[in-house]
Amino acid sequence: MFFSRISMALAAAMLLATVPSFVGAQNATITPYSGYRLGGTLTIRDGDLKLANAAFYGAQLDFRMRPDATAALLVDYQPTTLRLKEYGGPTEDLFDINVWYFQGGGTLEVMNPQSAAVPFVLGTIGMSWFDPGDNSQNAGSEYGFAGILGVGVKIPLQSGRMGLRLQTRLLLNSLYGGSSLWCGTGSGCYVGAGGYLAPVQFDFGGGITFGGR
Repeated sequence: MFFSRISMALAAAMLLATVPSFVGAQNATITPYSGYRLGGTLTIRDGDLKLANAAFYGAQLDFRMRPDATAALLVDYQPTTLRLKEYGGPTEDLFDINVWYFQGGGTLEVMNPQSAAVPFVLGTIGMSWFDPGDNSQNAGSEYGFAGILGVGVKIPLQSGRMGLRLQTRLLLNSLYGGSSLWCGTGSGCYVGAGGYLAPVQFDFGGGITFGGR
């Protein structure tokens, strides 16, 4: 578990290390962003697992590929709480958990010469990482395939090298539970599961874009 966290941290660091050179290019932008995320329910044998609604943070690199399209890389982080609603029982907080998304994809813009605002659609694919951190009695991390679909608008600011980005997104996950989830050495497994699980999250937020256009 320790080495998996180190690997993820290195991957994020390598991506962020490319920021200075890419943002210096005319065809590249970086957008730090934040917002609020809802949803994330998994139906398991014991009841429903729920991710508490919470704020999220991230950064996206965009590379201009053509006048109306960009390629994109993003890293996204949400600190939240995993809860279990047992069938016929109360809702119990299990532990704090960090939800990460590592994604690649692109945006397609709807160009309108009569408007400074630029609507866009976003699509990415990659992986998600559900990490309990060090506060869950050594419960293990869970990984899965993930994809993000979104719509939004880019609004240029007066400087010409900055802009406001507003967006709303649907985040799709596929985790393989097998027989259990969040198992750790000496702690057993927190919940029983079975087969593939598909928690869906929804968020809305915005950020400031630097560089490019």
